Amino acid sequence: MEREILLIGGGGHCKVVIDAIRKSGKFKIYGIIDPKLRVNETILGVKVLGKDRMIPGLSKRGLKYAFVSIGSIGDCRARKRIDALLRREGFKLPVIVHPKAIIASDVEFGAGTFVAAGAIVNPGVRTGRNTIINTCSSVDHDCIIGDFVHIAPRATLSGAVRIGNETHVGTGAKIIQSLDIGERCIIGAGQTIRHDMSCGEKSYGNAVMSKRNNRRTFIIAEAGVNHNGDFNMAKKMIKVAAEAGADAIKFQTFRAELLVSKTAQKASYQEIASGRKESQFNMLKRLELDIDTHKRLMAYCKKNKILFLSTPFDEESIELLVKLGLNIFKIPSGEITNLPYLRRIGKLGKKVILSTGMADMREVKGAVETLLNSGARKDAITVLHCNTEYPTPYKDVNLRAMVRMGMELKMAIGYSDHTSGIEVPIAAVAMGASIIEKHFTLDRKMKGPDHKASLEPDELRAMIRAIRNVEKAMGDGVKSPSPSERKNMAAARKSIVAARSIRKGEILTKENITVKRPGTGISPMRWDAVIGMPAKRDFKKDALLTL
Repeated sequence: MEREILLIGGGGHCKVVIDAIRKSGKFKIYGIIDPKLRVNETILGVKVLGKDRMIPGLSKRGLKYAFVSIGSIGDCRARKRIDALLRREGFKLPVIVHPKAIIASDVEFGAGTFVAAGAIVNPGVRTGRNTIINTCSSVDHDCIIGDFVHIAPRATLSGAVRIGNETHVGTGAKIIQSLDIGERCIIGAGQTIRHDMSCGEKSYGNAVMSKRNNRRTFIIAEAGVNHNGDFNMAKKMIKVAAEAGADAIKFQTFRAELLVSKTAQKASYQEIASGRKESQFNMLKRLELDIDTHKRLMAYCKKNKILFLSTPFDEESIELLVKLGLNIFKIPSGEITNLPYLRRIGKLGKKVILSTGMADMREVKGAVETLLNSGARKDAITVLHCNTEYPTPYKDVNLRAMVRMGMELKMAIGYSDHTSGIEVPIAAVAMGASIIEKHFTLDRKMKGPDHKASLEPDELRAMIRAIRNVEKAMGDGVKSPSPSERKNMAAARKSIVAARSIRKGEILTKENITVKRPGTGISPMRWDAVIGMPAKRDFKKDALLTL
């Protein structure tokens, strides 16, 4: 009698699991449990039954087998919760292996393992409960994989890898001889880890990376208030940022009455840039953007295929951006100690970019903790190193602080730059920044608080072009000949050749052999093995030696 199996989760894994189950011929699929899908909706002909509260009832009807096809890019809490429910209800988690997967004969699979088409699992591997080994992944010798792991496509695990119970290994990640990664680690897409020893049991561990190595840096062209309150100038800035190749252009949303008192003094850099006669309140008042202007700028961004972002400086502005449908909220450096503001941003459940200018590590951690306690997800926050001086002196940049923040917070990092050049943001990308933010202007000579510390259009283009080149140059961290240089190996390397004419049977010595180009013969690394051997035939001077 054909056994029936229940699938939990109707996302991307569901389809490949359905394919593997059908091709194995071992089970008939009873249905799919997924709270986000409509009841009776079908996936490859399999009906959606409803939410996971149905699972106990299905157990009582005699259903014995289930598989968790939920992914775990953010964390494994859903997989862990469902696994506990299935255990409590007595479900068995069978091993499902696609017939096009390549599996060694002595591999031990734990309950709930799924191996997709094209995956390679070699000897010595033991997988735990509820694992997913995705398409074209490679899992090699000495790997012991924890209970709730989700291994994404094209990931490579090789050597003495032992992974904690709730690890996610991202697309294209490489873990080579990495030991004892902690329970809740996230190995980001494209990351390469070697000899990474013992991450904390309940921490995210040293192996948490910024989800993208070999990544495309998210570049924000910061328009700020450099539009001078002129809608047409703002449109020109959108066009410039899009043509330069930025991913997003960012403005500022505020109401002067809610942001600053009428007696507040300007910052020193603002006085230098725009004089002392006008108050900070009056300056900001004429730089406000109303809701209609926001909508028109958003529409123009969409037309130019660049993402519209804006930094809110007060809670009313947060609500305005929520109504406009923004999915990324940038917290400026000045609000990092604004508790009500941080709580409101955290409650949104959106992606958050947190600038940290003027802050010490205690204040950064406090802001992050507030965001997390208010509902923000750790994997949705990127922390930007920043110095709030316009322009920032190079001696005050301290890029190593960006790296240190990432290590201490176990979070994605980036850099918001206020230096006068383009070198520092390029260096930040090489050091691991996943987001770069940089002010730009149409003309540095214009009047306004931020123009003098901003890039002009040609400079913005040069910075983005350089960052894209650096991304390509970063590579995957594996030291091996590149495709472009392989063709030069024969011409540049050397081989063992005859130093003079050698007769057959003559003993090869350091007097009658030498090393010369090309590198198409016996490698000079075999010199000691060749010395003392008899010549197999006659060799003319400079002839490549053969054995």
